[in-house]
Amino acid sequence: MHRLCKFLTVVGLLSLTVNRSPAPILEPTPEATTAKPHTPPAKHKSSEASDSSAAQRFNGTWKGTSTNNPTGASFTYSTTVIIKDGKTVDTTGEVRGTLQNPQGWNDLPEEYKHLSPLYYKYTNHSDHLVTDGADLMVRWAGRRLVDWGPKQLPIKYFEQWLKQNEPSAAAFTLKGDELVIGTGDAKFVYHRVK
Repeated sequence: MHRLCKFLTVVGLLSLTVNRSPAPILEPTPEATTAKPHTPPAKHKSSEASDSSAAQRFNGTWKGTSTNNPTGASFTYSTTVIIKDGKTVDTTGEVRGTLQNPQGWNDLPEEYKHLSPLYYKYTNHSDHLVTDGADLMVRWAGRRLVDWGPKQLPIKYFEQWLKQNEPSAAAFTLKGDELVIGTGDAKFVYHRVK
Protein backbone atom coordinates (compact mmCIF):
# COMPACT_ATOMS: atom_id res chain seq x y z
CA MET A 1 0.00 0.00 0.00
CA HIS A 2 1.30 3.43 -0.82
CA ARG A 3 2.45 5.61 2.07
CA LEU A 4 0.23 8.45 0.93
CA CYS A 5 -2.80 6.15 0.86
CA LYS A 6 -1.98 5.05 4.43
CA PHE A 7 -1.73 8.70 5.40
CA LEU A 8 -5.15 9.43 3.95
CA THR A 9 -6.65 6.34 5.55
CA VAL A 10 -5.49 7.49 8.99
CA VAL A 11 -6.95 10.95 8.37
CA GLY A 12 -10.21 9.25 7.47
CA LEU A 13 -10.13 7.12 10.60
CA LEU A 14 -9.64 10.20 12.73
CA SER A 15 -12.88 11.50 11.38
CA LEU A 16 -15.01 8.37 11.67
CA THR A 17 -18.42 8.84 10.22
CA VAL A 18 -21.81 7.89 11.51
CA ASN A 19 -24.69 7.57 9.10
CA ARG A 20 -27.96 7.94 10.92
CA SER A 21 -31.30 8.36 9.20
CA PRO A 22 -34.10 10.15 11.02
CA ALA A 23 -36.97 8.01 12.18
CA PRO A 24 -40.01 8.07 9.91
CA ILE A 25 -42.75 10.48 10.86
CA LEU A 26 -45.96 8.58 11.47
CA GLU A 27 -49.24 10.42 11.75
CA PRO A 28 -51.53 8.83 14.34
CA THR A 29 -54.79 7.38 13.11
CA PRO A 30 -58.01 8.16 15.02
CA GLU A 31 -58.11 4.52 16.25
CA ALA A 32 -54.56 4.77 17.55
CA THR A 33 -55.22 7.94 19.53
CA THR A 34 -58.27 6.56 21.28
CA ALA A 35 -57.15 2.95 21.75
CA LYS A 36 -53.72 3.47 23.28
CA PRO A 37 -52.94 5.33 26.49
CA HIS A 38 -50.20 7.98 26.44
CA THR A 39 -46.78 6.62 27.46
CA PRO A 40 -43.96 8.84 28.73
CA PRO A 41 -40.90 9.23 26.49
CA ALA A 42 -38.03 6.82 27.08
CA LYS A 43 -34.90 7.96 28.89
CA HIS A 44 -31.85 8.80 26.75
CA LYS A 45 -34.02 9.78 23.83
CA SER A 46 -32.12 11.91 21.31
CA SER A 47 -32.66 15.65 21.53
CA GLU A 48 -32.27 17.94 18.54
CA ALA A 49 -30.07 21.04 18.42
CA SER A 50 -33.11 23.27 19.10
CA ASP A 51 -32.99 21.90 22.66
CA SER A 52 -29.31 22.60 23.20
CA SER A 53 -29.33 22.13 26.99
CA ALA A 54 -28.36 18.45 26.66
CA ALA A 55 -25.53 19.34 24.28
CA GLN A 56 -24.17 22.10 26.54
CA ARG A 57 -22.18 19.62 28.63
CA PHE A 58 -19.96 19.23 25.53
CA ASN A 59 -19.23 22.99 25.45
CA GLY A 60 -15.62 24.07 25.43
CA THR A 61 -12.40 23.97 23.51
CA TRP A 62 -10.98 20.49 22.93
CA LYS A 63 -7.55 19.65 21.49
CA GLY A 64 -6.13 16.38 20.25
CA THR A 65 -2.88 15.29 18.62
CA SER A 66 -1.74 12.01 17.16
CA THR A 67 1.20 10.60 15.23
CA ASN A 68 1.41 7.80 12.73
CA ASN A 69 4.65 6.37 11.36
CA PRO A 70 3.97 4.13 8.38
CA THR A 71 6.97 2.81 6.48
CA GLY A 72 8.83 5.68 4.86
CA ALA A 73 6.94 8.59 6.42
CA SER A 74 5.89 10.24 9.66
CA PHE A 75 2.56 12.03 10.09
CA THR A 76 1.34 14.36 12.82
CA TYR A 77 -2.31 15.30 13.24
CA SER A 78 -3.50 18.17 15.41
CA THR A 79 -7.15 19.12 15.77
CA THR A 80 -9.03 21.73 17.79
CA VAL A 81 -12.78 21.40 18.32
CA ILE A 82 -14.82 24.31 19.71
CA ILE A 83 -18.39 23.61 20.84
CA LYS A 84 -20.44 26.71 21.73
CA ASP A 85 -23.74 26.90 23.59
CA GLY A 86 -24.56 23.32 22.63
CA LYS A 87 -25.50 24.70 19.21
CA THR A 88 -22.41 24.89 16.99
CA VAL A 89 -19.19 22.96 16.43
CA ASP A 90 -16.16 24.41 14.67
CA THR A 91 -13.03 22.39 14.04
CA THR A 92 -9.58 23.24 12.74
CA GLY A 93 -7.25 20.43 11.73
CA GLU A 94 -3.61 20.40 10.71
CA VAL A 95 -1.82 17.50 9.05
CA ARG A 96 1.96 17.31 8.52
CA GLY A 97 3.67 14.48 6.65
CA THR A 98 7.45 14.14 6.68
CA LEU A 99 9.08 11.95 4.08
CA GLN A 100 11.63 9.41 5.33
CA ASN A 101 11.89 7.31 2.17
CA PRO A 102 14.69 8.33 -0.27
CA GLN A 103 12.51 7.10 -3.16
CA GLY A 104 9.91 9.78 -2.42
CA TRP A 105 6.12 9.80 -2.27
CA ASN A 106 4.57 7.05 -4.40
CA ASP A 107 1.44 8.99 -5.33
CA LEU A 108 2.95 12.24 -6.58
CA PRO A 109 4.40 13.08 -10.01
CA GLU A 110 8.18 12.89 -10.34
CA GLU A 111 8.72 16.65 -10.00
CA TYR A 112 7.02 16.65 -6.57
CA LYS A 113 8.07 13.22 -5.23
CA HIS A 114 10.68 14.55 -2.79
CA LEU A 115 8.85 17.54 -1.33
CA SER A 116 8.82 17.34 2.44
CA PRO A 117 7.23 18.12 4.76
CA LEU A 118 3.76 18.28 3.28
CA TYR A 119 1.29 20.31 5.30
CA TYR A 120 -2.33 21.34 5.12
CA LYS A 121 -4.84 23.00 7.39
CA TYR A 122 -8.62 22.78 7.14
CA THR A 123 -11.75 23.94 8.92
CA ASN A 124 -15.22 22.48 9.26
CA HIS A 125 -18.46 23.73 10.80
CA SER A 126 -21.74 22.32 12.01
CA ASP A 127 -24.91 23.71 13.47
CA HIS A 128 -26.62 20.32 13.38
CA LEU A 129 -25.97 18.59 16.71
CA VAL A 130 -27.90 15.69 18.22
CA THR A 131 -27.24 14.24 21.67
CA ASP A 132 -27.83 10.65 22.68
CA GLY A 133 -26.72 9.88 26.22
CA ALA A 134 -22.96 10.48 26.41
CA ASP A 135 -22.71 10.87 22.63
CA LEU A 136 -22.86 13.96 20.48
CA MET A 137 -23.58 13.38 16.80
CA VAL A 138 -22.48 16.12 14.45
CA ARG A 139 -23.41 16.52 10.78
CA TRP A 140 -20.62 18.47 9.05
CA ALA A 141 -21.07 21.20 6.45
CA GLY A 142 -17.88 20.14 4.60
CA ARG A 143 -14.15 20.65 5.05
CA ARG A 144 -12.53 23.77 3.66
CA LEU A 145 -8.82 24.03 2.87
CA VAL A 146 -7.33 27.18 4.45
CA ASP A 147 -3.56 26.66 4.13
CA TRP A 148 -1.10 24.22 2.59
CA GLY A 149 2.56 23.82 1.83
CA PRO A 150 4.87 23.69 0.12
CA LYS A 151 3.22 26.08 -2.31
CA GLN A 152 5.08 24.63 -5.33
CA LEU A 153 2.89 21.53 -5.00
CA PRO A 154 -0.36 22.44 -6.80
CA ILE A 155 -3.36 23.01 -4.56
CA LYS A 156 -5.33 20.31 -6.42
CA TYR A 157 -3.36 17.59 -4.56
CA PHE A 158 -4.19 19.04 -1.17
CA GLU A 159 -7.85 19.47 -2.10
CA GLN A 160 -7.94 15.88 -3.32
CA TRP A 161 -6.45 14.55 -0.04
CA LEU A 162 -8.86 16.69 1.97
CA LYS A 163 -11.90 15.31 0.15
CA GLN A 164 -10.84 11.65 0.37
CA ASN A 165 -12.62 9.98 3.27
CA GLU A 166 -14.31 13.25 4.20
CA PRO A 167 -16.89 12.50 6.86
CA SER A 168 -20.45 13.76 6.56
CA ALA A 169 -20.97 13.14 10.27
CA ALA A 170 -19.05 12.26 13.43
CA ALA A 171 -19.93 10.81 16.83
CA PHE A 172 -18.11 12.22 19.86
CA THR A 173 -18.32 10.39 23.20
CA LEU A 174 -17.86 12.40 26.39
CA LYS A 175 -15.73 10.67 29.05
CA GLY A 176 -14.98 13.15 31.84
CA ASP A 177 -12.63 15.76 30.40
CA GLU A 178 -12.05 13.69 27.26
CA LEU A 179 -13.97 13.75 24.02
CA VAL A 180 -13.39 10.56 22.02
CA ILE A 181 -14.00 9.61 18.39
CA GLY A 182 -13.69 5.97 17.35
CA THR A 183 -12.47 2.91 19.24
CA GLY A 184 -9.36 0.76 19.52
CA ASP A 185 -6.52 1.68 17.16
CA ALA A 186 -8.81 4.10 15.32
CA LYS A 187 -9.52 6.10 18.51
CA PHE A 188 -8.70 9.81 18.63
CA VAL A 189 -8.88 11.59 22.00
CA TYR A 190 -9.45 15.31 22.58
CA HIS A 191 -8.70 16.92 25.94
CA ARG A 192 -10.66 19.87 27.29
CA VAL A 193 -8.48 22.98 27.41
CA LYS A 194 -11.22 25.43 28.41
